[in-house]
Amino acid sequence: YVLAALPGLLAFLVWRSLLASAFVSLVPGYFVIGELTEAWPRHAPELALDRLVPLQPAWVFVYASLYVFIGFLPLLVVRQRELFRRALKAYLFVMIVAYAGFLLCPVVAPRPEQVLGEGFSAWSLQLVYSLDPPYGCFPSLHVAYSFVSALTCSRVHRGVGAAAQLWAALIGVSTLFTKQHYVVDVVAGALAAYAA
Repeated sequence: YVLAALPGLLAFLVWRSLLASAFVSLVPGYFVIGELTEAWPRHAPELALDRLVPLQPAWVFVYASLYVFIGFLPLLVVRQRELFRRALKAYLFVMIVAYAGFLLCPVVAPRPEQVLGEGFSAWSLQLVYSLDPPYGCFPSLHVAYSFVSALTCSRVHRGVGAAAQLWAALIGVSTLFTKQHYVVDVVAGALAAYAA
């Protein structure tokens, strides 16, 4: 974990911001908590709606767009230093809330052992499954980060913010179609972002 947190030091040196450094330093906590809680009893808060949503590997591309969404969207849109600081605080808030949820209510993802089918989308989803542990579901950080980005952009430009919120909602839907999350995880992630 100490080696993984070194980018946080780099973030401080580049941005001279303890908030940025704290955020980058805490990112590896997701994997640490997954390892720590691996043997713990898991919950599966499946609703009837979860059973109605079929596995659709093609949604992995919307799911993966989060990394572009949170990495570039605020950087391209937000120019006000204070708003950038508030966004970083919001990211930290949802991260801490999610980490607490991962520890207090360990949930295992509803995904299958293997993705059946052929093609690039099935292969991509299987790759996501192999890289991302099936723990740390409640609340969904994927959804929370997406909505924090979108809501931050809404403070700058109404049209960009509306488009970003629509895309954040699609990312939320993608977590269901890729079987990475349950409906309650998605709702809790969105609520955490709005609270932040």
